[in-house]
Amino acid sequence: MGLKEIVRYHIMVNAIQPSCIQNDNSVKKFNWSVLVLDKVGLQIISSCCNMQDMCYNGITREC
Repeated sequence: MGLKEIVRYHIMVNAIQPSCIQNDNSVKKFNWSVLVLDKVGLQIISSCCNMQDMCYNGITREC
């Protein structure tokens, strides 16, 4: 596992996935969240996570 995968894992597990709640039927129920990033944070997130990962975990993109 490379550095990129390690960073992606920690971002998803510690920052993104806590906004998801799993019910008894193992279906994710989202508390939709807003992810606010500065330029450096956006570069870090963009380098290791894709938009599909974010959408799957309840984060949407607003331009």
